[in-house]
Amino acid sequence: MKRRQTAYWAIGCWLLLTLVAFGLEQLFSSPKRREFNRSIVDRAIQQELIAESEVQAALTRQQLMDMWLPLSANFTLVPALMTPVRDRSPLRSTGRIDRGEESGLTAGMGIVSSSGVVGRIVAVGEGWSRIQLADDPGFVIPCVDEQGNRGIIGGASYSGEGRIKFRLSHLELSLNEIITTDGSGGVFPANVYLGIVAENRTPVKESRILFPQNLGTEKEVVIFVPIEPRVGR
Repeated sequence: MKRRQTAYWAIGCWLLLTLVAFGLEQLFSSPKRREFNRSIVDRAIQQELIAESEVQAALTRQQLMDMWLPLSANFTLVPALMTPVRDRSPLRSTGRIDRGEESGLTAGMGIVSSSGVVGRIVAVGEGWSRIQLADDPGFVIPCVDEQGNRGIIGGASYSGEGRIKFRLSHLELSLNEIITTDGSGGVFPANVYLGIVAENRTPVKESRILFPQNLGTEKEVVIFVPIEPRVGR
């Protein structure tokens, strides 16, 4: 909070001094000179507004990193900005982040936001990565219910929804039950929020599970990069 207040205070003081100087200049300069100065002040104000938004984004990113730090014992956390991507197929649900090979990212790594699981990386380039969002029909991940029963959950044919693909143990869902990751597979740590049961049906594969809201909107995200185990000599 102190960082934000300091940044706002510095921006405010700078703008005040600039505007005072601009006002005094009006008394002693020509119309052409005043117009030129006005354009400089307008440009400066725009730059400071941009800087203010960047300060806010940095604070949000740091807060997100702090949020996931307790679960990252076996991972390195890499922050990024995710934007949705319109896929040629209406059934596909994809996104893009502004980090890639230069940050050590590879296909298969898991991505989360403040709401929980977002998806995983499917393609990587220099400065970018393509994401398969959790509600994409091709997305699958091991999951666990509140009783510790395990299964495989994946995307459905409807935006923001998921379905149980396979049961790995006696998985029987109940209404409003929370589904989380089970920590296997090395993509996500355990206990990351996946979704909530909106309708419990028989068979369990027909149950509706709602993923985090606004899954495909622009947001700050964190990538879980697995830590390579050290090989003893």
